Amino acid sequence: PGSAEAKSLNKWCEASSCILALREEPAGASPLESFLQEMKDLGDLLAFERAEPLGFRCIMENPAQRSPGFLVKALQKRGIIEGWPDIFILREAVGRLDMTEESGTARVLPLTHPLSEEFEQALEKVATGESAFSE
Repeated sequence: PGSAEAKSLNKWCEASSCILALREEPAGASPLESFLQEMKDLGDLLAFERAEPLGFRCIMENPAQRSPGFLVKALQKRGIIEGWPDIFILREAVGRLDMTEESGTARVLPLTHPLSEEFEQALEKVATGESAFSE
């Protein structure tokens, strides 16, 4: 199906961005930041940064191979979590990889429109345990 020139959607998806946080942080230093640095050093994670108040924004190449489940399995393997209920994870964008030359910062240029401000506010409520539908 389609023309010879048409690229499949999967071919356009070079990178993904997700927000990752532990639902309950242990006392003391968070194991999440050192885990993400280890993943970056191994080449499994392209970049990460704090995404207040939610946790960390993670940029990964090849979303077909490195899905949110990839992070969950790695967190489980290291004993940081037992499973999905222990984390908050949201894939916020899938699209083209953009590396800014000045800073070397990676970002994802989404193939769809970014989240609305209202959705961002609802997301913050959910992350803090509030209902996203309350006034």
